[in-house]
Amino acid sequence: MNPSGRGKAFQPVLLVLEGATLLGAALFFHQMAAHPFLQGADGYYYALQADWLARTGHLRIPDSSLIFSLMEIFQKGGFSTETAVRLAETLFLFLITLTSLWLARGIQNPAFRYSAFGWIFLSPSLFFTVIEFPKMGGALLAVPLAFWFLSKASGEVWACGFLLLAGLFHKAVLP
Repeated sequence: MNPSGRGKAFQPVLLVLEGATLLGAALFFHQMAAHPFLQGADGYYYALQADWLARTGHLRIPDSSLIFSLMEIFQKGGFSTETAVRLAETLFLFLITLTSLWLARGIQNPAFRYSAFGWIFLSPSLFFTVIEFPKMGGALLAVPLAFWFLSKASGEVWACGFLLLAGLFHKAVLP
């Protein structure tokens, strides 16, 4: 095993976990799409905003979050408004989990490494946050990315950049 704790034996496990992350995101989207209505207390606020932005070029209710622009891209790609909301939520869940897996690769103890990833992968709090507060879900993506960049040489600038980008999804991240 090399000094970084990432030996050749870890690679197949990493591929399996990356595949499980992708499969988990697909199952999450499938479960969300099985409901006739959007989930979350503000689901239709997000749909209204995204739809208005896609049709008129501006938001109906002033809001500085980038999430609506992402949903607009999905809508212009041919998806319905509800599907655009669900895709954004699924994308955030997938990317948070995937970047957390990449961050967990740096943990030396394999049992702790897989336990930490499993806790994030199966976290009901993460599912709840992404569904109930999609803007915060987008902002949370920056947390594992910032830590990942901080683990790299000269990664402080990138980490700060991702945290500032997260602030464009939800202002609560800025402090």
